[in-house]
Amino acid sequence: TVNNIIGEALTLQDRILLQPAPVEGDYLKMIIEAMKKNVKLAVDYRKYGDDEPRHLTFEPYCIKLFKQRWYLIAKNSHHLDSISAYALDRMITFHQSLFDPYVPIDVDVHEYFNDVVGIARMDVEPQTIRFHVDKHELPYLQTRPIHHSQKIVGRDKTGVFMTIHVIPNTELLMELMSYGDGITVKTKCKLRSDIMRKLGSARKKYGSST
Repeated sequence: TVNNIIGEALTLQDRILLQPAPVEGDYLKMIIEAMKKNVKLAVDYRKYGDDEPRHLTFEPYCIKLFKQRWYLIAKNSHHLDSISAYALDRMITFHQSLFDPYVPIDVDVHEYFNDVVGIARMDVEPQTIRFHVDKHELPYLQTRPIHHSQKIVGRDKTGVFMTIHVIPNTELLMELMSYGDGITVKTKCKLRSDIMRKLGSARKKYGSST
C-alpha cells in the first residue's frame, strides 16, 4: 500500500510532503473501541451555524476520511431509522455508553458508499448525470475520475460528454463546480438547477460595487 511504501522510506521523510489531516486520535480510538464492543457513544455535537451543541447518542458503524476530515457514519438517537455522517471536529465531548449496547445492522459500508461522491448518502435512487468536459480539463478527469462509474459517451470539437451514475449530493455539486466553466452539467435535474443558482448568486456578488 501507499502507507507501507512511505513508511519504509524513513530516510526521505523530509522530502515526502503529504496533505495533513486533522489528528482526532482520542476520538478515533474511542469510536473504534465502541465499534469493537458494539456499544453506543454519547456525544455533544455542534453543527456549523448552531449556537449550542446537541446531546446525541450514536450507534457507530464506520469511520471515513474525506478531504482531510474524519467522519463517523452512524445512527443517532433522534433518527434511528437512517444512517448519517458526523464530522469528528464538531464533537465537543465524547464518551462510550458501556452499558448501552446495540445490535449492529448488516450493512456493507463499501456498498453503502458505492453510489456517492463523498460522505452524504441521500435516501433516493442513483441517477445518470451527463456533463460536458472542455478538452483542457479532460486529462484531469481521465487520471482522477469524479466517480468510478464515469465514462465517455460522446465527443465534440471542444471536448467530451461524460456520464456518472450517482446519488447527487453536496460533495458532488462542489466537485463539479471546482472545475469552473470547464464542466457543464447537461442533464436537466436539481443538481444542474442548484449549480446555476449558485453561479448566478456569485455573478451578482462579483458584479456588485462593494
